This record gives sequence, C-alpha cells and structure tokens, in this order.
Amino acid sequence: LVVMDPDYIKDEFKDAYFVHEDVALPIGLPGHVATWRESSYREILNFLAPDAGPDRIDRLMKKKSAFHADRHLQIKEFAGFRANTTTVARADGISYIQAYRTEKNVTYSLSPGVFRQRGAKELLEKKTQEKMLLDLNIMSDVFFEFTGDEVVAGRDSCAHLDIRVPLDKALNWLPTLPEDLVQRCVINRTTW
Repeated sequence: LVVMDPDYIKDEFKDAYFVHEDVALPIGLPGHVATWRESSYREILNFLAPDAGPDRIDRLMKKKSAFHADRHLQIKEFAGFRANTTTVARADGISYIQAYRTEKNVTYSLSPGVFRQRGAKELLEKKTQEKMLLDLNIMSDVFFEFTGDEVVAGRDSCAHLDIRVPLDKALNWLPTLPEDLVQRCVINRTTW
C-alpha cells in the first residue's frame, strides 16, 4: 500500500475533496500467474461499493463508456476490468476501479495486434485466416514462454487491484479485502 505523504502536499490541495489517491493491492504467489476471474466482477464491485447496490452495479457493467473487460490472452474467464465508478460509488468514495494482471502490458507490447479481438468475418477470408494462424502461433509461443524450460525460468505475475479514493480514505480501503473474497475472485495456479 503506497499513500502520498500529506506533508508534501501544498496547503491548498490538502482538502480531501481535491486530492484523490490511487491505492493498489497486488495479490500473487511466487512462481504462479495470478489473475482475476471474469465471473467475479459483480462480487468485487459489490464489495468495494456496497452503497451502490446490485442494480446499479449491473447497470454500470452494461454501460460501455464506464466499464470495460480486459481479457488476458483471449481466454474468457481470465480477465480484469476497468470501471469509472464516479456516479455509482459516490457514497463509498471510489471514483475508479481497475483489476488487472501485472505482466499483461508487457505481453501485448511485445506482440502488438496479435491479442486483439477478432471478428467472424476474418474467419471467412483466406488472407485473414493465414494471418490468424500466424498470430495463434505467436500466442502459443507466449504461453510456452510463461511456463519456462531448462534455460529460462517461468514467469509469474500478480493480480492487481487499484482504486481511486479521496486522500482521507486511502488508508482504510484495500488492506481490508477479505481472504475468502480473494480466493473466489483470483485464479492463482500454474495455468499453462
């Protein structure tokens, strides 16, 4: 947990209304790839924003401008998310939530465009079919790289949870994440 030292903030910005802090909680196990379960989104959001209620959480998840799922390597259940919760979780003080896996950006930047979502039309054209097969080979190489071998150690990663809250609430949030919630929401085994 990292929180900005209030002694270094200018006096005019010390009002918690103006200063928001991103609070992060990494969840991991050495030698494992830890990631979020897509099926756990509602549970995470309901825990973090209890005053919003299930109906408002459902509406948030359906609103494309405020909620986005981030699939890892195109596997459905392995997915983080980003949610702009300003209107939904106002009473709880959270304006933004992001659940992600730490190595994801490295994976995507090493192979730009390979892990993008594909349309059905791409399966029907010979040119795009060939490109998809090449991309599948690259995806397979990435999976094998994560597992490691005799020469290269396998990679691990953390499931990360970030929330944006007013400064005066920053110390009281994520350290209280219950372990049973983490057990249900995070996949933390060697998966490939």
